[in-house]
Amino acid sequence: MTDLIIAPDTETLWRQYSARLCVFIAHRIDDADAVDDMVQDIFLRVHERMGSVRDTGRIESWLFQIACNAIVDHYRRNRAGEPVPDWI
Repeated sequence: MTDLIIAPDTETLWRQYSARLCVFIAHRIDDADAVDDMVQDIFLRVHERMGSVRDTGRIESWLFQIACNAIVDHYRRNRAGEPVPDWI
C-alpha cells in the first residue's frame, strides 16, 4: 500500500510564496508588469501540475525552479533585435 501524498492547494501556496516570487523575479527582470504576469503564469502552471508533486517537502524548490524557467523563457522571447511597438 502506498502512502497518500497531500500537497497544499494553490491558494495556500499563493499566500505563502507569491510575495517572495515577486521579489525573486523583480531582481532579474526590470518590468513590474512582466513580473506580475509571470507570477500569475507560475501559479497557473503550479495549479495544472500539482497532481505530479511526489515530495511535498520540495515544493518551495519546485516553485522557484518554475520561476527560473519562466525567467529564461522571458529572455528568450525578448532577445529579438526589434523593439516592441508601444501600441502592443
